[in-house]
Amino acid sequence: MISKLALSLVAAALAASGASTAEAAQFHFTISGGYTAAFDLDDSALPDYYNSTSFEFHNVGGSFAGTGPNGVSPASTSVASLVQFYSSAYGGGIGISADNLSRFVEDGAQLYSGSTSAPSFVPGTYILAANTSYRTAASVLTISQAVTGAVPEPASWAFMVLGCGAVGGMLRRSKVRAAVSYA
Repeated sequence: MISKLALSLVAAALAASGASTAEAAQFHFTISGGYTAAFDLDDSALPDYYNSTSFEFHNVGGSFAGTGPNGVSPASTSVASLVQFYSSAYGGGIGISADNLSRFVEDGAQLYSGSTSAPSFVPGTYILAANTSYRTAASVLTISQAVTGAVPEPASWAFMVLGCGAVGGMLRRSKVRAAVSYA
């Protein structure tokens, strides 16, 4: 009986050690200056729209604050209807549109590598120059890798289920005979 229990514990340990995790890469964007924003984008997300000079994501959740319509300040919202990134051929930088805020556009470095159809963000701190059509002051944009929780992969779940099933099967097959004695 002890050998079966030891074998079942070894099987459970092997199943648990086979578990691995995958982490979803998230990037955290923070803009400070006259306009402030904070939002996250998944590194593997494909743009909702792209062309040769820019790409964009729609309905991005986060915190966006700046000047409202007709110069009313402050105004804020939790969803940007559009976050657009520009290639260096178009002046680089970022543009944000939100329903109750005036459009925010700032020129600067290209904030991604790869193509506009499959971009990869480049972490760092960027000084964004004022785009005179939309703003009067420069801003600072920081792109950092967001800390996310580990997500078990399907193979990990399969190993855990198989390990638990093996332990249960071994325990079910073990025959424990109780010795009963009558006085």
